[in-house]
Order: sequence, then C-alpha cells, then structure tokens
Amino acid sequence: MKTLRVSLLATVVLVVSALPVAADLLTTWDTVIIGATRFRVLVGFNNAAVLDRETGLVWERSPDTGTRDWLSAHRFCIDRSVGIGNRKGWRLPTVQEIVSLVDPTRNPPSLPVGHPFTNVQPDFYWSATTFGENPSLAWGAGFENDLTEPGARFTTKTTARLVWCVRSGHGGPDVQ
Repeated sequence: MKTLRVSLLATVVLVVSALPVAADLLTTWDTVIIGATRFRVLVGFNNAAVLDRETGLVWERSPDTGTRDWLSAHRFCIDRSVGIGNRKGWRLPTVQEIVSLVDPTRNPPSLPVGHPFTNVQPDFYWSATTFGENPSLAWGAGFENDLTEPGARFTTKTTARLVWCVRSGHGGPDVQ
C-alpha cells in the first residue's frame, strides 16, 4: 500500500511539473519589448482592449475622453464594460502601471513607438495611488511636455482629469 502511494505521488509530481509555464508572463519581468510586438490588440474584446506583453496588463484601446475627479474616476472604471459581452473587471491603474506607458525619450513624451492605442490625449491621466505625504492628492501620469515634467506627478483629487482603465493580466488581489 505504501509503495502504491509513493508511486501515485511521484506520478502526480511528474505530471504537474511537465505542465507548460507559458502562462506565467512574470518570468520575463526584466524583458524590455521595443516596437509593435510589445502590444497585442485583443480580438476577444472586439479589438477594444490591448495586452501589454511587457507588463501583462490589459488596457482599454481607446480611453474615454471625458474628465472626472479622482473618486468619479474610480467609479467610472469599476462600472466600465468593454468589448464583446461588455467585459467587466476594469479598475484605475496604479501610478507605476500608468507611467509604464509613458515614453519620456520621445519629444513630446508620449506612448511607446508602435502602440495601437487611439484617442489618447496629450494630458494628465489619473492613477489609483494616493500621494503619501498628503491624502488629498493623488498620483497620475502626464503625456504632455509643457511647463511640467512628463511622467508621474500628483494633483488634488477634486481636479477633473482623464481616465484610462486597466485590467490585471494576472489574477490576484485588488491593488487599490
């Protein structure tokens, strides 16, 4: 009986270890993908969402062009439906996630070369991240190059700003 259990356990371990690990995009976390191969438009979302292969995040292909205060921006993403079957599960990105889309090497700073996004405005987009030194402020990302620095910066939560919703590419706890 003991031999049978050991054999069965060994078989299970072999089968599990032989499963493909291609679904684990985090094994390549340090890979920088330059150009059009970084992004993939998702047909399953009726081409209304884009997988960022570098971060594993799924972004709206065309963010809404309306502005909202920070609390309304959260609500907007939670209520958002995108693509075939009106897919739910959207949220406001963290500051680290939204700035991952800013390419500061371009003039003016903008999205990476080869991106498939549409209707992205050269302006400030909210993140879900509160500014630690002052809870009445929140971080966001700027895609413009005017008097302010492109990339991460913060503003008051009552200011109306743009919203770009995201879904996690991997399951897990709510980052907000």
